[in-house]
Amino acid sequence: MKQEITTNLLDTLQGPIDKVHVVYIIVELRKLIDRLIAEKGMSFPHWDNVRYWCDWSLHTVLERKFAKSTLNAMEKFIIENPGEKFHWSEFNSSFISLESLRWSLYKFLNENNLPSKIINIPPWDSFTKYLIENLRECPLVKKDGLIRGFKFIKKGHIPEAEKYSIDYEVIFDDPNKNIVGSVLRFEKQIKKASKNKSGVRCDLIL
Repeated sequence: MKQEITTNLLDTLQGPIDKVHVVYIIVELRKLIDRLIAEKGMSFPHWDNVRYWCDWSLHTVLERKFAKSTLNAMEKFIIENPGEKFHWSEFNSSFISLESLRWSLYKFLNENNLPSKIINIPPWDSFTKYLIENLRECPLVKKDGLIRGFKFIKKGHIPEAEKYSIDYEVIFDDPNKNIVGSVLRFEKQIKKASKNKSGVRCDLIL
């Protein structure tokens, strides 16, 4: 079964990036990670991160560990930095821009000998566009504390703007405190360790 899932991912990751394929990739990634955890009897933080995003994509509302830990981290910044812009937090910015997912997915795909071109620009732009479309109106939720939810939203600007910013809403226990904002998409370059024909290490900019 694991080999069948890997083969399916191998084919799909090398194909076009559209809405249907993004959903399929998410489903297959989730199944593969479950198989690997069962096989090895353990997991790793970057596996968990990819798995959490897959879970979120497959639920209309998510209240599990991923939701609670994410919302608690957001809440911690608000409490410790009153008056500061929400997305100035390194965690919040990385989460909302999907940079943390990008790095985790890159590591996971390479470990399992799967194509990682999806994390390159521009394929990553298309992948995250369709992923966020799937996640809108599917909030992360918790029942206590200052922050009760988070979701991606569409603020109604021109479609071209989605290439450069990601819109979100933070839901508080008091709805009058809700935050609606945007994070600019400044994707960082990922360096892949490699060797040239002479055996000398070099870095490939993706």
